[in-house]
Amino acid sequence: MENGKSMKKLGKNVFIIALGNIGSKFLVFLLVPFYTYYLTPKEYGLADLIVMSVMVLLPILTLSIGDGLFRFNLDNQNRHKTFSSAIGVWLSAMLLVLVGFVLISVIFGISILAILVVLLIAFQSLYIILQQQIRSMNYLKLYATSGLTLTLVLLFSNIVCLKYFDLGVNGFLFSQVLAFFVGTFLILAFGRVVRLFSFRDMSGKLLKKNVALFYSTYSEFITLVVITSCG
Repeated sequence: MENGKSMKKLGKNVFIIALGNIGSKFLVFLLVPFYTYYLTPKEYGLADLIVMSVMVLLPILTLSIGDGLFRFNLDNQNRHKTFSSAIGVWLSAMLLVLVGFVLISVIFGISILAILVVLLIAFQSLYIILQQQIRSMNYLKLYATSGLTLTLVLLFSNIVCLKYFDLGVNGFLFSQVLAFFVGTFLILAFGRVVRLFSFRDMSGKLLKKNVALFYSTYSEFITLVVITSCG
């Protein structure tokens, strides 16, 4: 009887997670022809390059702390310490991004594109951390809802920014920023994660564990980059 209930609960949880992930990816896939229609090849190439660069940069900047957060919470670590430490890593990463933005702005001047990229890095990285936190807390409905809401906001904001206002790459990036902002706000509002954060609970030990986890996960990629760079 207990096994039957466990299997039923497991199946329900898998369905909820799959609904959020697959549904979101399907809707994003539908946006590709929309992008290619309203963006020039040059604009779409630049937009795609920025998004791909951010995706590669985020695990390095944050030491893939979202994955570590989920892992440590599953190991029954103190949630206050794990979450606070993860936010500490995020704050440190954002400080580096801010310094980089200031230096680039001094050299090349401030641009809307650069501001949008910084905001995208900030909200996307925070969203990933928050999603892993609520997933580890078994808030799976909120996990799926936040993903679908993010995608719907992305869909409608792209339609407004690209079709009606013809904002080009800036409109594309603004839609990304707005979508991750809404997804982040949704989790902060309903995920009961704010109460977990405290500067006093930040732990250097957990950071060291995450660095080891990050290296074991990305060691092959790092080695390949080093070899390629050395020619």
